[in-house]
Amino acid sequence: MLRDHHDAFQLRFKKTEDKYVQFYESNRDEVVLNTLDIQSLGREDQLNDVLTKWQSGFNIENGPTFCVGYLHGYDDGSARVWFAMHHLIVDSVSWRIICQDLQTLYNGGSLGQKGSSYRQWAQAVQDYSYSEAEKLYWNHLVEDASSFNQKLISTNKVSHHTSFTLTADETKSLLRNCHQAYDTQINDLLLSALGYALQETTRSHINYVTLEGHGREDIDSTLNISSTVGWFTTLYPVVLEIGDDLGSSISNIKECLRQVPNKGIGYGTIFGYLEKALPQVSFNYLGQFDQGTSATGFWSLVDVTGEYGLDRSDSSEEANDNVIDVTGLCFNGHMCFNIASHLSLEETERFKAVFKMKLEQIIEHTLSFVHPQKDIKESTSTGMAVDHFEPYFEFHNPPGGAVLFILPPGEGGAESYFNNIVQQLTQFKLVLFNNYYLHLKSPQTSFEELAKFYISYVKQIQPKGPYNFLGWSFGGLLSLEISRQLVGAGEKIDNLIFIDSYFNVKKACSDINQADEVDIIDRINYFYSPKEADMKQLVSNTRNIVLFKAAKLNDTYRSDNQLLLFDYYMKSDFNNLDTLMDPQSIQLFHLADDTHASWVKNEHQVTSMCNSISSKLKQAVGK
Repeated sequence: MLRDHHDAFQLRFKKTEDKYVQFYESNRDEVVLNTLDIQSLGREDQLNDVLTKWQSGFNIENGPTFCVGYLHGYDDGSARVWFAMHHLIVDSVSWRIICQDLQTLYNGGSLGQKGSSYRQWAQAVQDYSYSEAEKLYWNHLVEDASSFNQKLISTNKVSHHTSFTLTADETKSLLRNCHQAYDTQINDLLLSALGYALQETTRSHINYVTLEGHGREDIDSTLNISSTVGWFTTLYPVVLEIGDDLGSSISNIKECLRQVPNKGIGYGTIFGYLEKALPQVSFNYLGQFDQGTSATGFWSLVDVTGEYGLDRSDSSEEANDNVIDVTGLCFNGHMCFNIASHLSLEETERFKAVFKMKLEQIIEHTLSFVHPQKDIKESTSTGMAVDHFEPYFEFHNPPGGAVLFILPPGEGGAESYFNNIVQQLTQFKLVLFNNYYLHLKSPQTSFEELAKFYISYVKQIQPKGPYNFLGWSFGGLLSLEISRQLVGAGEKIDNLIFIDSYFNVKKACSDINQADEVDIIDRINYFYSPKEADMKQLVSNTRNIVLFKAAKLNDTYRSDNQLLLFDYYMKSDFNNLDTLMDPQSIQLFHLADDTHASWVKNEHQVTSMCNSISSKLKQAVGK
């Protein structure tokens, strides 16, 4: 019944010329159920010998591609339903599906109607419509990854295997408690540690890795593949840039992962996996395979041949040219990592040691932040759901000092300022807001709505003005709208500070003959157009309006049209802020030799900026 329900069991691969073509075998062979009483085994390693023999007949052209066994005789009275499947027809999500279906059938239930087929999904991927911007994004990475592979060439034909396991407390922290500091996801932290391990290996702070994703992305709303078995895995390159410290490294890698278009689904469609060389380091975090997760507690997914997790046969490793393969999963409350490497044994062990050490340091580092208890379910004043969002962090609290509210850039959160502005503005209380727009993932949200959300927290911290705001890029527009609404409510602003924000994007697009490009940066930027009367009222009620403007072209772009827009802003006098207010009201500071993003790594520039900001804040306090 299980075989008949999942078409993947009938997948075959026929070799034609220099490639294999996937097809479905119409004839259904009888399923042979192997049985084994483990009490009959004479030594511990004999079990692995038996299981290896059972799956030795795999044949991707003619079948079989899977085999099944029933293992009994365990000391605790339990039994195992053992499955082996060729890696071309199964992925980690599929193993969970098979386990759930086996339990359903064992308990006399029905698997119900089939979902969308693997064939339908494959066609949807083939028909995937990608943009020129997406192709350009991958082109840049492919070129750099090819150069990276030259650094990593290994002539060692011997494959070394090693592993390590985190403690239960470390695992719990990594899964649950470490993400508030930088508003991260698990891969952000795991890949940060991996970046350090690669830096130790290549002696370069920039390295590349092939990331394996589950591939079940929502590219066709008509498909339901939530219960479909198959090999959906996507492969795509990502860059891991290590910074001057743990915080900047985590921020760099988090930002890189957020920029990946559609979670990498388009890479294979654009390039395939043979035409362009992927980085010869692969990483795959399979997720949690903890025991006791089923309703009864009797069923769980286990590995009978290894200490933790799912066993990967040698065939899957021999099928690629990778120098390093890293696979991670969480099993029984412990996160473990298996490493297969063609480096020397000494290099492999050093790679493992640095990877583990950096994971432990990242856990300690992220837990060291003192988090205010503001994990609120809903902001009642705005009606916007918060749901486990950490709104802000507070730094420094000198007596009598001004309070500076700092708003996040579009692709980051509060962590964007941890290693620059926060380090230097120690004479003032700093309130660093996280990026609720990124948390919402709702493209229809407006700056007007977001401002109301943030104002509710501003008022809790500082009930009355005058107020001080600073924002970089997206954060500048958000600061502008927050200030506009506060002034409209009768408050005053002492300092409104922008770091290279792009204003009046709609006009800019019109000026470069791209009037319909609403997503050229982000539609929230495009549609933000404050009224002239509101801006006049804001200017008359604000002590200082400051713009730090980048002097060099923003060299991080998704498309030619976006590059054209960035060039427009670089050549403008005030980044179009002068189209919203009298330029005489704007105090302009040029970020000499820096781009929209490079200033954060220029210590001299940051010091100069903070001296100017500090002077403005002191004037406000002493007025």
